[in-house]
Amino acid sequence: MTSTIRAYLPTSAQLLFACTLVLLLAGSSIAAPDARAVKVKLEMAKMDQVEFLDKLNEHGKDKGLAFAVADDFDYRINYHSGAEPRLADGTTVNKKAAVATVYDKSGEEVFTVEKNDRNTAHGVMNAVSKDVVKKLAEWIARGK
Repeated sequence: MTSTIRAYLPTSAQLLFACTLVLLLAGSSIAAPDARAVKVKLEMAKMDQVEFLDKLNEHGKDKGLAFAVADDFDYRINYHSGAEPRLADGTTVNKKAAVATVYDKSGEEVFTVEKNDRNTAHGVMNAVSKDVVKKLAEWIARGK
């Protein structure tokens, strides 16, 4: 009798497949809220543009914003980064710093974000882009 019952029990691979299928179907049926498209012009080193746009979109998901580079932009983002020498444990260490200034399409400054004392260029870019998204979401919510 146990061999008859065992014949009807799924294998672990079949269970894994079934669970994966259920999760995929459930995940695809949950509608994500429509993200507001924000067209930007990025003024920064060419090698930074792709990463900065990726970071904007990564942080923008939580705020319902989707960023895209466009000639007919809503906002212009000017980003500069560099290194600042810091004294740490008797030696000089170069810490990364960056500033981003956001302008509206008429050229008026909306806000500036400045971050420093980061260990890597990626870390400072992540911190700046996160604050840019946060402040821009607040600005847009106010109807600007």
